[in-house]
Amino acid sequence: MQAYYADENFNNVLHLFNVKRYVIITKTKNMNTPRLPLLFIVLIACLVSCKKGSQSPGVLGNWHQVKLRVYELHHDTVMYDTTYYHPFTGFDFMDFKSNGSCTVGTDHYYYEANGFYPKTPQAIAPQLSTFDYVNAGGGYVITPPNTGVTNPGGFVVTDTAFYMPGDTLRVQVIGYGHSITSTVKSVSQNYYVR
Repeated sequence: MQAYYADENFNNVLHLFNVKRYVIITKTKNMNTPRLPLLFIVLIACLVSCKKGSQSPGVLGNWHQVKLRVYELHHDTVMYDTTYYHPFTGFDFMDFKSNGSCTVGTDHYYYEANGFYPKTPQAIAPQLSTFDYVNAGGGYVITPPNTGVTNPGGFVVTDTAFYMPGDTLRVQVIGYGHSITSTVKSVSQNYYVR
């Protein structure tokens, strides 16, 4: 919190700035001092009551996958753009919990249509993965849980979930290879509904 104190030339006005609100207190010559401690107690109570919860209720719960778009970015040019609408099953889901963890289920591998990979999704044994997530303003950053092992493969991957109007969740995964400054990126955009 930043405080700006005005002097006599600015009509003795004290401005307090907070993240979401402005409080203006005008100081008059008849203001008695016992009111100031009470005022600061009320201000502190307001600040404490503005504490945010750990996760937004909008993303909580079970989401079922309905669409997947995969492609590569070569110097910001989209290549091998492929979209899948099936074969999603009841095992293709994300379940966001209020403790900041989410479970992801999948039972197929999906590929870009670049000639090197199979043309259809490959069925695999169902897999469950657990991740942590935090609200990061415009989205939710999804990370592997801290296991003490530092990225043994050296691959850089970012996962971000965006809650969209119409009760849709878009999870974007970007693979940068071994460097975040790579000019070739693998991107998948996963779409989920409740």
